[in-house]
Amino acid sequence: QSTWGCLFEKMETIEGKTQAIQHKTSRLIVKNVPKYINEQRLREHFENNGGTVTDCRIAKNKEGESRLFAFVGFKNEDQAAEAQKYFNKTFIDTSKIFCEFALPPGSKDIPRAWSKYTAGSSAHDKRKEEKQKKKEKKKEKKK
Repeated sequence: QSTWGCLFEKMETIEGKTQAIQHKTSRLIVKNVPKYINEQRLREHFENNGGTVTDCRIAKNKEGESRLFAFVGFKNEDQAAEAQKYFNKTFIDTSKIFCEFALPPGSKDIPRAWSKYTAGSSAHDKRKEEKQKKKEKKKEKKK
């Protein structure tokens, strides 16, 4: 069972006001981590609050470069909630980090994708169709 996740946030209307509701998990997504930081240093940074870090992973692209976000897992939800409260909008060196609760990939509660490079977004589907049409035109020209 994979426990890596993405932001879990729902919009809820209470007494006519729409607000974001975050649900607790034992894993945090940490956004805007410095490009040069390694997993060991990130782990040590989050262990300074007294919580037990079970795992830590920095997201990287195909070339191995940081995507500027990471996932940090804690022993339980309470420790993750304390870390989120303590570290959200703080700094690692000169980078202001943002900590939010995370969910496993594929969860139906993850916000809809919007990037033209992300499968599932309407922009991605349109781009894919355009590429397919170009391929078909090239095949017709070769014939």
